[in-house]
Amino acid sequence: MAQSKKIYMFDWDSSLDWVLAYDKKEAVEFYLNFTQCGDIDDCKITRIPKSKWKDSFIIDPDEPEPDGIEIFDGSLYSGGYKIIGNFEQFAEENNPPEFIATTEF
Repeated sequence: MAQSKKIYMFDWDSSLDWVLAYDKKEAVEFYLNFTQCGDIDDCKITRIPKSKWKDSFIIDPDEPEPDGIEIFDGSLYSGGYKIIGNFEQFAEENNPPEFIATTEF
């Protein structure tokens, strides 16, 4: 039986990061190597239920929402930035372990 993909949120109080992994151990090892943060003693790690993946968006911080009352090209915006996908799409298109997103920008 194939392992199922999971998403873990790393909560540092001031910022959040998300990682796609097969289990928590893999997520933590990947996160420590990817971020080079040293340790995660002050970080709360939570698994995001698959039912919430489609409600969590990945945005492009380099593409803010246009000002004014223009007709947009059908792209959606969240928090003033262009949505480039959601966590469900990301999990379908990528193999673990992989860094998904951060609020640190």
